[in-house]
Amino acid sequence: MIRFECPHCGNSIKVKDSAAGKQGACNKCGEKITVPHSTSIVRTTPEIVKPEEVPAHYQSPPPSPTVYQQPHSPNVSVNIKQESRAANSMGIASVILGILAFLLCWIPFVNILAFVLGSISALMAVIGIFLGISRNGSGIGYSIAGGALSAIALFFSAGFFLALFGSVAAVSQAVDTANQARERRQAMENALVVNDKNQKQQQALPAPMDQPKKPADKWAGKGLTATVGDVTVEILGTDINQIQFKDIADRQTGTSEEEFLLVKLKITNNSEVKKYSYSPWESARYGNDPLLTDEHGNSYVAKSPTFQKIVGSVRYKELYPGESVEDLYVFERPVGKASKFKMNLYSRDFTGGEPVLLKFACSKELIAEAKTQSEKNQADSEKPVMLRGAPKTEASPVPEFNNVSTAGGIKAEITKVAVEEFEGKECLAIHLKLTNNSGSKQTYSTWQSKYYSSGDLLTDDLGKAYESVPVKLDPQTIEPDSTIEDTLYFEKPDPKATKFNLFLYPRAFTEKQPLNFKFKN
Repeated sequence: MIRFECPHCGNSIKVKDSAAGKQGACNKCGEKITVPHSTSIVRTTPEIVKPEEVPAHYQSPPPSPTVYQQPHSPNVSVNIKQESRAANSMGIASVILGILAFLLCWIPFVNILAFVLGSISALMAVIGIFLGISRNGSGIGYSIAGGALSAIALFFSAGFFLALFGSVAAVSQAVDTANQARERRQAMENALVVNDKNQKQQQALPAPMDQPKKPADKWAGKGLTATVGDVTVEILGTDINQIQFKDIADRQTGTSEEEFLLVKLKITNNSEVKKYSYSPWESARYGNDPLLTDEHGNSYVAKSPTFQKIVGSVRYKELYPGESVEDLYVFERPVGKASKFKMNLYSRDFTGGEPVLLKFACSKELIAEAKTQSEKNQADSEKPVMLRGAPKTEASPVPEFNNVSTAGGIKAEITKVAVEEFEGKECLAIHLKLTNNSGSKQTYSTWQSKYYSSGDLLTDDLGKAYESVPVKLDPQTIEPDSTIEDTLYFEKPDPKATKFNLFLYPRAFTEKQPLNFKFKN
């Protein structure tokens, strides 16, 4: 402790040693005083003068010394204003962060960190300035310096951000402008071509009468085959029949109790360089439009059993360039009056983002009608033609059997009929020879009653019908003016049957006309 007296009023003052050299105000007189560095005590007692030396016999006994004690003064506290360490700390931290922000603000992308550091530095500078003002300006210089550095760092960081965003916006605007100009130019060219074409048509044709415009039919001109993107989809056949199930080993396990609409599709990869992964179109997963509708507006859902495989269906296939896959699509059984159907196969990666549109007709009544019409046409062709005014001649005998039939550009001939063993059981084997006279290449796949036809392929003179034995579908290409051979296997016929009728339902390569044969065993 330091004890001293006020030089103005003599008041005794006591303060801590840490206040040495600091200024304060006396709490008695209020005058400004400076705390000394060492303790000094001012005595108010008179000075004791040493008596002169005298002979001993003249000396009187020394008086007892009087001890003068300093009168007790109360402890006086002095309010000493010290510098604020908080203000100094805030200012120094602001200067350090401001220096870091100033050094980093010049580096692209790194100036993001400089912006953050500068913001913190500016905040600490503001706090330090307020603390310095509240303490008579103590430590305010550091805060001002930190604030200046942070302001410079923030300015240049924000400038870099604005310049970068401005460049990106300018490039984006330039690209948009170029695209709009190209679209306008293309639209003008298309408009010129359309106008020129319309003018030529209007000059060549008489002016039509005003008629209400009808929405364009997207199925106009669609049929059994469609090429979209890199694939060609072809309807090979349709049927309203039961479906057969198979196990993992591809062995048949049973037949469904209800009938379904069966559509056999062939998908061909036309690309020369791309490989595509094929999986069936499914109505339950993709697409907003139904896969199949009829002429009455009914839609039908494609069936896809989970636990049982369907004979003829494919779940997945890698299609290399030029390869094809045939798949059986199973839909709900249509209403009895439905005969015309539209397929809308939604866009896939191999269709180039466009849907595949197909149209076909399928009903037991139409197939029966085609069969009846074919038999009638054949019977009419076998009747003799009577010419008016010509002499009557005897009618040529009508052949009881015919082993040759022609439909479209295909000529089919039965070369052999015999009971043969096939897959471990006896079957009726009908050997066919087919010749392509159409002048164009045709894709052929065998006739089978379980997959395509709603009518009976083979019947006998006893009124019995025979199902074909399922075989693997191996499509073949028939070049123009070339011939291929195929064998159809049926159930072993009744021994009492002697005459048979073979009806091969219409196909694409027969130009939708049936082939009809009559033969004996």
